[in-house]
Amino acid sequence: MTTVKTRLDAWRGLKPGAIASEIGDYAIFALRRFVQDRGMHSASSLTYMTLLSLVPLLAIVFAIFAAFPAFEEIRVQLERAIIENLVPGADIQIRDYLNKFLKNTARLGTIGVVTLGLTALLLLANIEATLNRIWRVKRTRSLITRFLIYWSVLTMGPLLLGAGITLTTNIASIAQDGLSVAGLSARGLLDDKDGIGDEFLSMACQVICFMFLFAIVPNCRVAWRDALIGGFVSGAGFQILKAGFTWYLANVFTYQTIYGAMAVFPIFLIWLYFSWWVILLGAVFAASFPDWWMVRGPPPGTLPSPASTLAVGIRLLGILRDASSRSGALSAEQIAERTAVRNIDQILRAL
Repeated sequence: MTTVKTRLDAWRGLKPGAIASEIGDYAIFALRRFVQDRGMHSASSLTYMTLLSLVPLLAIVFAIFAAFPAFEEIRVQLERAIIENLVPGADIQIRDYLNKFLKNTARLGTIGVVTLGLTALLLLANIEATLNRIWRVKRTRSLITRFLIYWSVLTMGPLLLGAGITLTTNIASIAQDGLSVAGLSARGLLDDKDGIGDEFLSMACQVICFMFLFAIVPNCRVAWRDALIGGFVSGAGFQILKAGFTWYLANVFTYQTIYGAMAVFPIFLIWLYFSWWVILLGAVFAASFPDWWMVRGPPPGTLPSPASTLAVGIRLLGILRDASSRSGALSAEQIAERTAVRNIDQILRAL
């Protein structure tokens, strides 16, 4: 009888097909949890909050950049990046509307500015609450702690982002100069005319941003490995979503035919909804990975260790206790569905 310390140790002796099967099981496990956690409903709620908070949030970010003339070029680059990622294929109209909205915010008084700040903070609070539900966190941070964190994100976040963009630009410039001195061409690496390098860099930045979001925002300890998995899912999902949305707007004219010049509003609403859908899906993948790692049972070709069997047995007893106080007995199929364990029959016989 052999035991394995980790799933990665077991994967070293498996064929690629068996590893792919394991990854598929994990994806199904995460998707089921996304549905059970009402992820689509949460995406709808966050879409509504984003509609109310987007302009105030951008107004605060750009106002902070405007206070530092050294970041003027970075502000222009960031504005262009935000607009291009808001609604691919409809960025010109979105840019015009946002510019009008942002100019209007400059005429607000003190009460209006405070209201803008509170609206932006409300969006951050809803994001934290949603991620806490995904990670099964019941204890929230104190009100003062949350306010300080949100305000730090609103004030220091843009400055750190600007410093990061500046540092990245300097590194790219140094790398290009180094290649030139060495007699090598940077074409195809830093001067990618096909846009492949830009897409890869965009996805890498998105993965990093989502990784930090999933690692820091939930009020619990999140392993960087789990956050990276979720960040990759959301980052890759965004690239696929942008490509699909761009193709749809270029080839399907349903909304333009029905709404005419107003088509940008339902298109923007749909884009926001699917964007939150992708973000929350990545969060669920990050949150469910340690649970799947613990309860899925042994990979094909291996035997469970006594410790893993005991852990699953304790989890199973908890499920049976909850069921006895709510809905009564559970069938073996229902237990297997709730525990997502392959060797559930063996554990049931042992109990």
